[in-house]
Amino acid sequence: MPATPNDIRPLAVFAAPGLVLSLAGCVATGNAGHENLPSLSFASQAEAASFGPAARQVAQTFVTVTLISPPDAGRRTMREPAYAPVIQSASGWVADSRGYIVTAAHIARDVRYGTIVRNLQGQEYPARIVAVAADRELALLQTEFPMDGAPAVFAPPHGPRPGDPVFAVGAPDGRPGVVAAGRVMDPEFAPDIRYGRYRMPRAIRLAVNVSPGYSGGPLFDRHGRLVGMIAGFLIASDGTGRGVGFAIPSDDIREWLARTIR
Repeated sequence: MPATPNDIRPLAVFAAPGLVLSLAGCVATGNAGHENLPSLSFASQAEAASFGPAARQVAQTFVTVTLISPPDAGRRTMREPAYAPVIQSASGWVADSRGYIVTAAHIARDVRYGTIVRNLQGQEYPARIVAVAADRELALLQTEFPMDGAPAVFAPPHGPRPGDPVFAVGAPDGRPGVVAAGRVMDPEFAPDIRYGRYRMPRAIRLAVNVSPGYSGGPLFDRHGRLVGMIAGFLIASDGTGRGVGFAIPSDDIREWLARTIR
């Protein structure tokens, strides 16, 4: 369907049916291995100077999340992810030291699917989908065993203010650890945002160039504190991006996690 001037798109990277991909989003014909992933990258030297220290501080919080098929794939498929057909891959972040990972609902889709979580060091962790809240665009995963990763530190309640600098970490074009910097336009974008069965009842509107692969990725303030999670972006009628992103506020995430994690 043609995009409208106000069309908001989720940011997953979708794979064609039957295509087998690696966690980085490239075609995989064998074992994906545990090679070291590239370090954080920035759009410019100015962004690296402004956000580099905080981004490096929170690098251990970022992960990629890969949804594998078929549903109920079984333990063998989970333990041999290189041979499992990939549906899509995007971003996520460590929410708890017990292996809880948060991503977008349109990434996790359904609790029946298997997932693989991978940190920036290339370590892979099979994970189960604990909960998917499509009406909040939030999903919770838990790895099968403890992972090397630092849980996100939430920003103080009541969110950022207009004009505050922020940065997101994502995996555009299958490249994990790419930092996109920008600022807050509207910390309480109230209109209900819907695409398909997924919904954001409240969002932070951002002036930041995010693209497919950032979905589910963490959004931080300049001190490295979590202020939200990237979930969508605005696309123009000609199909080009407009440099406007949308994030789930951290206050909403914190409240949902408190009810979901028992």
